[in-house]
Amino acid sequence: MNVCKCAGIVVLISLLTLAGKLRADDINETRIEQLRAAEVELDMLKQSLGPSSPQTLEKQAQVEMWRQRILSDVGPRRDRARRNLDVVNQQLHEAQEELRRVTGRTDVSLDSLNAVIESLDKEREELLLESAVADARWEAIEDAIGSEIQRAQDATAKDTASHEIQMDVDALQERLKVMQEATKSGLNTPADVLAAQASLAEAQTKLAERRSTVTSEAGGSTLAELNHDLVDARIATAERNAKMEFIKQRLITLNNALRIADEKDFGGLLRQREAAEIEAEKAAHDWQVIQDEISSIPTSQPAR
Repeated sequence: MNVCKCAGIVVLISLLTLAGKLRADDINETRIEQLRAAEVELDMLKQSLGPSSPQTLEKQAQVEMWRQRILSDVGPRRDRARRNLDVVNQQLHEAQEELRRVTGRTDVSLDSLNAVIESLDKEREELLLESAVADARWEAIEDAIGSEIQRAQDATAKDTASHEIQMDVDALQERLKVMQEATKSGLNTPADVLAAQASLAEAQTKLAERRSTVTSEAGGSTLAELNHDLVDARIATAERNAKMEFIKQRLITLNNALRIADEKDFGGLLRQREAAEIEAEKAAHDWQVIQDEISSIPTSQPAR
């Protein structure tokens, strides 16, 4: 069979095979198949015409040209994909660092920031409800305390023993005043004044004890409990107000962070990075596949 005819049949068979595998989105695969077919043709030319024939040398030069063309196409694509990914990663890193600086958070993903805002907003609503209930309770406690104080005062006002002790106290106070004036004139000694002061102090103590007893019998223990509750309510209100202020400031900070993220198109950068990662991975994969494919094709050596 004529050598050129054999070579043509081989090329035709290769092209028919190539047509079945051809994909519009993978030109490099087509070139690999072309390179394989050319290598087969080159081997046949060597066997039929010899390695030094003009046709063989021409085909060999063509094969080497195709080999270099394939490598020159896939290498820059891989490098461009890597550079593009680096640029997007740098832009995203700068945006993330600014959000971390503003928020003081490590996780500054949009989902995380929105989740924190939603949680704080929910807690603020709960605190507002607690505050409304606490205000009503505080008012009720103050009313109850006022009622208990009035009740104790009424009970004390009606207590005969307290009246009698109060009269003694009043009398002792007047007597002490008279004695102090008389002492200035030398009519009494300082010892007499001290004795009068002691009598007055004893009477005042009696009056305080009596009033305490009357108040206790009139519900004084309840008043003590109410005062304790009022102190607790004041502490709880202070704590709740502190939480409300913190949440308010935190929400301002986080919403500012979302505004910054929107200005920097944070979501767009994330999508760009995802696309760039896919492209870089595919370009690197294609480069490796083509390298392996080319390595598997023997390089023809010119005759010596």
